[in-house]
Amino acid sequence: MPQGKLKTKVQLPSNIKKKSSAKKIDHGKISKTKMNKKKKTNMNTGKTGLEAVQQRLTTEIAKNIEQQCANKVKANEGRSLNIVKPN
Repeated sequence: MPQGKLKTKVQLPSNIKKKSSAKKIDHGKISKTKMNKKKKTNMNTGKTGLEAVQQRLTTEIAKNIEQQCANKVKANEGRSLNIVKPN
């Protein structure tokens, strides 16, 4: 009969790696919900790429028109306006 305490832990050889159940590696898997999500662009949430581009272009055009109007007002600040009455 063995005397003393029995060893509960056994030393594994250094060339064998112990598998850990707590450590799972994700190999670049994408969940189904992520794959089926509609692609969103920043600023225009919930819109597809084409809709976002169209909206961006319209906002840029509007900004350009506003800038041109502001430039015309600045250019005409020092001048007096001639109001022409229709006959």
